[in-house]
Amino acid sequence: MKHSIKINGEIKEINCQFGTGYFDKNNQEIFEGNKVRNFSCSGEYISRVIFKDGRFFLADQRMLPLDIFWSSNLEIVE
Repeated sequence: MKHSIKINGEIKEINCQFGTGYFDKNNQEIFEGNKVRNFSCSGEYISRVIFKDGRFFLADQRMLPLDIFWSSNLEIVE
């Protein structure tokens, strides 16, 4: 993912992935850009983790905040 940062007053674009601070059911940290399987009562979904407006989301047909999910219901697949 490309992000802009300011170094010594100069804006530079770098490639990096943000760590979310959240972990999946296998205790692996979830990073921006990961594909995550979400197990819920309404089914199983695979979504990409994105960072938008200062928050991490699972982005598929819906935009659901990552922080509403239990770690035991999430698994990194890519």
